[in-house]
Amino acid sequence: MRDKEEHISFICVENFEANNHRAVTEVSIVLKNGKVDSCSVQAHGSTVRLNLEELGLSKNVTCWSLHVEISLILIFVENSTLCEGYHLLSEEKVVTLIPHHLHYIRDMTKPENIEAEKRLYSGKCLVLATPGRKGLTRCSNCSFLKKKDLEKKKRKDDRPTLHPKCNKNT
Repeated sequence: MRDKEEHISFICVENFEANNHRAVTEVSIVLKNGKVDSCSVQAHGSTVRLNLEELGLSKNVTCWSLHVEISLILIFVENSTLCEGYHLLSEEKVVTLIPHHLHYIRDMTKPENIEAEKRLYSGKCLVLATPGRKGLTRCSNCSFLKKKDLEKKKRKDDRPTLHPKCNKNT
């Protein structure tokens, strides 16, 4: 989809719903003088700008055509994994002060899957993630959010409580 003369967007419809809306991943490419100037990926409410140098697309290299540059970006995004955020149980509450987004994710590949699961994403989610331990896929910012949330919950549970009828700790 071409937004303006120098903006091109590619949209991929995902196989899950987020907050009762079909999830999409958007790759936005800004062109300058017929070459890729910048690129960003947007998913689940977060946008991250791709470093073109890491993809091998230096602004000084003019030997590749625009079609090849865009193909390399799309192949990279297609082979990357989206951040899955931090899974919360249905009765769990968020206790962190770090900016975050709460989404209810429902898998659309299984028609019998009616129940949506709660997922927490960092306000600064990096969108693309690398597979981690135990098969979990989350970016470093969402991992940090989970760590801080669990620490705060643990401190809250360890705090002594006051007896409801007096000032005595129980």
